[in-house]
Amino acid sequence: MATQADIDIGETAVTPDPMASALALNWIDLDPRPSFICSDDLALIWANAAGQAELCNEGALELRDGRLQLCEGAGRAAFAAFLARCGPALSTIALPRAGDGGHILLRARQIGVDETSRYIGFHLQRDGDGFRAVYADLDTVFQLTPTEHRVLGELIEGRTADAIARAMNLSIETVRSHIRHIYAKTRVSSREELFCRIGPYRL
Repeated sequence: MATQADIDIGETAVTPDPMASALALNWIDLDPRPSFICSDDLALIWANAAGQAELCNEGALELRDGRLQLCEGAGRAAFAAFLARCGPALSTIALPRAGDGGHILLRARQIGVDETSRYIGFHLQRDGDGFRAVYADLDTVFQLTPTEHRVLGELIEGRTADAIARAMNLSIETVRSHIRHIYAKTRVSSREELFCRIGPYRL
């Protein structure tokens, strides 16, 4: 396998340091998103802990003869073609999952090149049950009360004012009042504008 010294990773702002490299790998290993590095021919070079769990627990990907592939045959060619055309810019693709109408979402980019191969780094995510968008400190940024923050979370999940009222055991008038306060504090006048306003805070 190529070493960091053998792979052209582009210009870096700092001199590579073994301790920094080890810390960076440990940090990435803690990321809950399955993350992988593979070569042009889909040979697995590295996977973080979540990626290894994905491969071991009958997830969306499997390892066959040392190479990554989708478990579901229908998307295998699209998966391979997507990784083959990845360049230095971030690329994304949503591949349909068989049976449930869901998708496997991939974000990938070329992260290195040596004399024999390109190396692609990618994250994998599935939509559907269990997925919840995470936002950074919206309550602090927009000075929301705890109840307003919870109502905002329900709005983000796509719930109507009636559904929020039932879930939070509040009157519909109280929920609408909280929504008006959220709109005022975020300086928007519609749900569409609200989602646009909080978009940059999504992690």
